[in-house]
Amino acid sequence: MRIEGENAPVIGNVGLGKTHLSIALGHTACVKGHSVLFTTAVDIINALAAAQPAGQLKRELNRYLKPAILIADELGYLPIHGADLLFQIISQLRTSIGRKSSTTTAR
Repeated sequence: MRIEGENAPVIGNVGLGKTHLSIALGHTACVKGHSVLFTTAVDIINALAAAQPAGQLKRELNRYLKPAILIADELGYLPIHGADLLFQIISQLRTSIGRKSSTTTAR
């Protein structure tokens, strides 16, 4: 497995194995010595939304930016409110040299 520092969206219909594939890729990356965080997009949004009024947004953002690879599952099930918080992470991953991101979604 070679990591190039690009986003890797995995898109397809329900039940095709997108989550399974992402878990397998994350596991392989761990075996190769990379740090990986697997979570759902909704969990990211909920954690960031809870951290924001408590003044802990930066700390919580760093939690998702720290691993070499972030796997955000179920991107297609996002609520409209709060999605801007998730895209802050995606934007920062994109502009940080050497950062990787993998996302999955269902249609």
